[in-house]
Amino acid sequence: MKAVKTALIMLIFNVHCINAQVSLNPIGADAWGSGGQSVAQVSVFGVQNNPAAMVYLKKIIAGLYQEIKYKQVPLSVSAIALVLPGKYAHFGLGLVQQGTATFNQQKVSAGIAKGLNEQLAMGINFVFLGTHMEEQTYKSNFIAEFGLFIKTTSKLQLACFISNPTQVKYRFVLVEPIPSFVRAGFVYRFSSQFKLSGEIEHRTGFKNAPKLGIEYAPVPIFTLYAGWSNNPVHITFGMALQYKNARISLAASRHEILGITPHFSVVFEPGKSVKK
Repeated sequence: MKAVKTALIMLIFNVHCINAQVSLNPIGADAWGSGGQSVAQVSVFGVQNNPAAMVYLKKIIAGLYQEIKYKQVPLSVSAIALVLPGKYAHFGLGLVQQGTATFNQQKVSAGIAKGLNEQLAMGINFVFLGTHMEEQTYKSNFIAEFGLFIKTTSKLQLACFISNPTQVKYRFVLVEPIPSFVRAGFVYRFSSQFKLSGEIEHRTGFKNAPKLGIEYAPVPIFTLYAGWSNNPVHITFGMALQYKNARISLAASRHEILGITPHFSVVFEPGKSVKK
């Protein structure tokens, strides 16, 4: 039975790979703890998830992320991210890697974000996507991603993220498109301890994917997450601990067919606040 499940997972993964799955994957254990939501979260992984969110980071921040998709090591996703706040704009760099030596994908992001006023921020990513498959031509191309972040009140924040709006295809393989998708979401803060969040993802050729999540912080250094998403169905939960300058997050997501994926991330804040 285990061999059959593994073969099924690999088959479905290969179908997804044709559509550049690495560009679709939300990054960060906190995001996955809340149902795979990422667009309205303020995090160092905004350089991959929504570059506009980088505006609200006031220190130099670096992050590491790892997931073992469906507990299959060959499907593991690794990511690093770095955000450098500046006086006039914020800059970010990110790398996502998935796969093994025989089949792997990369996403390299360079982002810039700027606050237009105290409530509104915009960001753009310039992204290189590449796919390597043994005994086949290396496929790659560049795409653009755009983000918008709005803090309407001290309690409500809204965000939108668009990836590959011009529907760029892989070079040398014109029949193979790179996914184009839009994510829009919100976070509502009921109190300093409790948040509710929601997101919807629209991807060309697929059903819309709604997501819901809750976040509870009984004490400032410890946070619990739970979430749900549809198309496909995921049930998720997670936790995060702040220890000095490091935030350590663990999460797990359960796919309705393929099983459990563990997620881990650690975020470091070694820099000083930017003086404005």
